[in-house]
Amino acid sequence: MAREKNGDKKNYAILYGGHISDKHAFGTGFYISRYSMDNLLAFEPVNERVCKIRMKLKYYNLTLKAFHAPTEEKDEVSKE
Repeated sequence: MAREKNGDKKNYAILYGGHISDKHAFGTGFYISRYSMDNLLAFEPVNERVCKIRMKLKYYNLTLKAFHAPTEEKDEVSKE
């Protein structure tokens, strides 16, 4: 999923995985400028806790991953 915002000074895209709701929910994402969108090779939301992007750079390709980890409030079984 991707959400985009354009304006006079705001020229970016939000790429995110997971679901959006009014309640607290899992989800990860990336905030990318329009200039960088030309170099975006892939965006893959793996599940509601993990997503990754692949960017083309001058000399190599870069893969970035975003993870959501449970907090200390959760029990050990949930964290595993």
